[in-house]
Amino acid sequence: MTAPVIGSEERIPAILRPGDPPVAALPVGFERQRVQPPAPFLVTKDDQIFVVVRNSAAGLIINVFGRIILLTGEVKPFTLTFTPASDRSGSVIVQQLPDGWLLNVMAAFSSIAIRRGQCFANVGIQRPGGSTTLLFGSLIREYLVRGAPPSWPEGPLLMPTDGAGFLRSITGTVPAAGAEITEVVPTGARWRLYGMRFSLTTAVAVANRLPNVVIDNGAAPTNGQFPANAVQAASLTVAYTGGQLGAVSIPAGADAIILLPAPIPLFAGWRWRTITANIQAADQYTAPTYLVEEWIEP
Repeated sequence: MTAPVIGSEERIPAILRPGDPPVAALPVGFERQRVQPPAPFLVTKDDQIFVVVRNSAAGLIINVFGRIILLTGEVKPFTLTFTPASDRSGSVIVQQLPDGWLLNVMAAFSSIAIRRGQCFANVGIQRPGGSTTLLFGSLIREYLVRGAPPSWPEGPLLMPTDGAGFLRSITGTVPAAGAEITEVVPTGARWRLYGMRFSLTTAVAVANRLPNVVIDNGAAPTNGQFPANAVQAASLTVAYTGGQLGAVSIPAGADAIILLPAPIPLFAGWRWRTITANIQAADQYTAPTYLVEEWIEP
């Protein structure tokens, strides 16, 4: 029996009715030879798969898995494994490819637990050529997270600053006596500052101190200056909390507050710091603790 032709009098029923033959018995067949490969990327031995990872987690091991259909029809798996730097710089690994069609690629990690915003992977196809390298396509651009490894061709292509970042609770540096707090966004990072807490112990020298939280780009100009809600007298220790707070006044003897606007975005090299009116040489700030959301800077 010949296979039915679409549009002919003999048609395959759209819905099986009682008494109809099972699907396996219907006159439908599939080609077994000269089948087009189910993959859009035809690669040659001149092409490479590259992996660029920007990461802030120490001790991370990256694994990139994939499969390729060789010209012989054999499906060949491949794996790239390496340990990227943890300073958010770009760690790169490349591997030459054989002639064939790329089927799928997946990026994963092992050895430690990380959260979204700590490790961003960019996987693609390139071809070296003299003084330049030609980029032919991106396969994966996504953060690596446990339980959901990004893959191609299923996954989306994202920028490092897309979506949620990594929430970090940071303990800063204790400044010297008479010095201000200064906290700098590290190279390769982007922060969103939510709030901070620190204490100031004033010396016996008589003067009313007034701490301010200042935001700047690492130099000038100042992008914002936010004062405490009250001055601090000599010979006192007062804790300061900065953030989006509902209260603008506090009872006597309680902690002081510094009202900040909406969470503040900060680029690499930018900083938040204190400027204290009438600070004395023996005044002492503690190490600040503060909350940021962090991304890898593109």
